[in-house]
Amino acid sequence: MLELEHVYKKYGNKLILNDINYEFKPGYLYMIKGENGSGKSTLIKILAKAISKTKGTIKSDVDICYLPDKYNLPKLMKVSNYLYSYSNNKELVNYYMKRYLIPDKLILNLSKGNYQKIGIIMILMNDVDVYLLDEPFDGLDIDIKEVVKEDIKNLVNNKKIVILVSHINVDIKDIDIKKLEMVNGNLYEKE
Repeated sequence: MLELEHVYKKYGNKLILNDINYEFKPGYLYMIKGENGSGKSTLIKILAKAISKTKGTIKSDVDICYLPDKYNLPKLMKVSNYLYSYSNNKELVNYYMKRYLIPDKLILNLSKGNYQKIGIIMILMNDVDVYLLDEPFDGLDIDIKEVVKEDIKNLVNNKKIVILVSHINVDIKDIDIKKLEMVNGNLYEKE
């Protein structure tokens, strides 16, 4: 279970999240859209416990994995060495490196898209209940976007909760999608 009850977030006098009440259920992709500054990233940072809420309750008995919109990786490591340090399962690392077409070179020399793929792979190598993805498609080419969509579909079909923030329209067929919108700190479910 992952449920928000009367969750607020303020920075100084600025109200970012305004009385959010929502329950996220297994087996769904939750797509959160909204204008810049509407509170999308703040909401999933709170769910990930990367920042704290101002008030309210989060009921959670689930394991969560989080891909932020910006993150830093050790630039002077090779991709494979870094991923091997993250997971002892070399077979799984090699599978994802091939699947995502990542060259095995220094992270410093990667394109923006290949850098983003490492974050996605790190998330996928975790078997958790909830996957929080903030702008995962940023910098990816069309073919790899389809691979990510397929992996998201597999997560949802395996009764995981996937919460995705994206400024682009993401169409994934044959799964249950709940479209949510953040407007002025309020979360609405769209029809």
